[in-house]
Amino acid sequence: MCLLTNAKRGIVIGVFTGYSALCFAEGLTNDGKLVCLDVDAESVNMGLPFWKQAGVANKMDVRIGPALETLEKMKQ
Repeated sequence: MCLLTNAKRGIVIGVFTGYSALCFAEGLTNDGKLVCLDVDAESVNMGLPFWKQAGVANKMDVRIGPALETLEKMKQ
């Protein structure tokens, strides 16, 4: 879907192992950014090596903390 719409930005809430974030980031434009929200840094770190291997780690903007609080901060 990202490729079809030429998406440049996205948000993933609940990264877990990072697989869906990886798929999402691969579909973004080269200058795209994906904000990845999760409360558990350990889970996010599980996906990081795969993001690097796929060449999309530079598109990831990881934010650790409760999603509702992080989204509120993003609105400001």
